[in-house]
Amino acid sequence: MHGSGSAGLTVCLHPEDQRIVESRLAEVDDMRERLGAVNFVADAGVERGAVRVETEAGQLVYEPRDVLERISAEVRSEVRA
Repeated sequence: MHGSGSAGLTVCLHPEDQRIVESRLAEVDDMRERLGAVNFVADAGVERGAVRVETEAGQLVYEPRDVLERISAEVRSEVRA
């Protein structure tokens, strides 16, 4: 990830999502090696399906509901036009 420097990333997921991600990563032989210093952390404060990525440069929050709302708003604006 650009801007993360060499300190790595912390990826915070809902505990249930974290278990799924960790098991899927284990299915790919060299995935852990390719991810380098990525650390997956369970955080009950993160909603299911959402992710928060923390780096030394800051953090990024991906919330699927927000993305869907932006897409819906764009579709509504096109329909009204």
